[in-house]
Amino acid sequence: MDVMNSGERTKDVVISGRGQNNLEDYVDSAAHRQARYIAPDTHSEGGGYFRSDHFSFAKRGVPSLSMGSGDDVVGKGKEYGKKIGAIYGELHYHQPSDEFDSTWTFDGGLEDMMLLYDIGRTLGNETTWPKWNEGSEFKAIREKKK
Repeated sequence: MDVMNSGERTKDVVISGRGQNNLEDYVDSAAHRQARYIAPDTHSEGGGYFRSDHFSFAKRGVPSLSMGSGDDVVGKGKEYGKKIGAIYGELHYHQPSDEFDSTWTFDGGLEDMMLLYDIGRTLGNETTWPKWNEGSEFKAIREKKK
């Protein structure tokens, strides 16, 4: 879990690098249980999948996931969420001002953590291993290790 939502709940979640592995199916199921949906990654040009902390696992053939809150803020909509995200990105992300703010609610982060807990609990109770999707460049790495 990285860069948790410090703000409000969202109706959507976003998966960076979508299409890599079947962990996305787990996200879809857990999000559905929360009455949420998976939205397209609107910033895929930034290469977030290949820059995030989980990528070290992917490079070794271990299916991994990069997921976070979307922009569709409950009761306020997508435009509001995009505006809040843009302000944070422009004024605070990797800036000296990027520190705790007492106005943060963490409601969105809590909901995301519950979603990830749901996924972890599901995986922990299964006897199968997450799999790379056909066409994923990381599938061949996993297959070599067998």
